[in-house]
Amino acid sequence: MPANVSLYVQKFEFHREVGPDGKIVEIEGRNKGLIGTILNALGIAEKSYLIITKTDVTFRFTNLGGTQHIVCPLDSITCSISGVTKPLSQLIWGLVAAIVGFFILVSGESALTGLLIGAVGVGLVVSYLITQNLTFLFSTGDIDGAAGLAFDASTAGGQRLTIESLLEIVEHVNYHIVDLQARQK
Repeated sequence: MPANVSLYVQKFEFHREVGPDGKIVEIEGRNKGLIGTILNALGIAEKSYLIITKTDVTFRFTNLGGTQHIVCPLDSITCSISGVTKPLSQLIWGLVAAIVGFFILVSGESALTGLLIGAVGVGLVVSYLITQNLTFLFSTGDIDGAAGLAFDASTAGGQRLTIESLLEIVEHVNYHIVDLQARQK
């Protein structure tokens, strides 16, 4: 299941010291936006979960149509893929709108229209600057078959997730993979 929808993170826990339940990472998210918020309030939101323990990586995707589980033994993970994306089209449209608004304003055609279009453009540019989506995928051999989550960098708890925090998780998970493989020999 590829990470093709950016989620709003409702729960993010990273345990540097593995607890009694064996969990290293737990991420829970729902679709972003007004519709996602309404569906969540009604208890019918599509949700995605990632749970990494000392022994496996579990993805769970739920929606009104059912639930899908993907469970991979931790030592079968061959690579992790993580990255940061920003909404480039939002920046482009914002710059275009700001420039068009500026030219309408200075041409004397309609100051109100120019200000309105320019303000929308500036709003889009500011939104681009503060928006950051993170991707976190795991593969068991075929990168095309990777499973993961894409999520907004801010969480319900007010945390701001970064690529550095994802890389720290990857490093921690890699340690557990090597430890698990060494114990199996």
